Amino acid sequence: MKSSFFFRLTWLAILITAGTLSAKTVDMGFKVGWIVAAELTTAPVEIINREKSPYPNNYAQPSYAAVVVKMAPRRSLSSLDYSLTINGITANCIAAARNQDPFVSDPTVLYPEQNDVVRLLFVFDGRRVKGGSQPLSATLRSNLSGRSNVAIKVTCIQNKAFTNPANIPPAGLLQ
Repeated sequence: MKSSFFFRLTWLAILITAGTLSAKTVDMGFKVGWIVAAELTTAPVEIINREKSPYPNNYAQPSYAAVVVKMAPRRSLSSLDYSLTINGITANCIAAARNQDPFVSDPTVLYPEQNDVVRLLFVFDGRRVKGGSQPLSATLRSNLSGRSNVAIKVTCIQNKAFTNPANIPPAGLLQ
């Protein structure tokens, strides 16, 4: 009886470890922070002040990509800092949000607190950037000099809402 309990406990630990090892984060370099998730959806996304965006991106069939960044201490981020390229197509960041706050099209710099994440939103023409069963290769490109571009995989979640940042494990959701 006792050995059965330890056997189950050992298998549970192995399964949890295997699940954790498959998830990861990607360092953005320059002590900016770590990308913990990147998702693509066709579900509508509310963007406050979208009409003020310098990048209107009024596509008939939009696809939305969110890149979630866990910031390093005392760092800041603006929606103007990055663009995202998927399948050779580049989109500028159209909005940003802290944690689960609504996306706002405003270039104001975000100064996250210790446990906050920043979500960057990119809009693509859904006829040209389509999700499938496999993650899409993408490059997060810095618009600031001296910073590196970062290769990531974007998970296609079809028409579901983006993962709530509170549900992203510290090990990340990147594949």
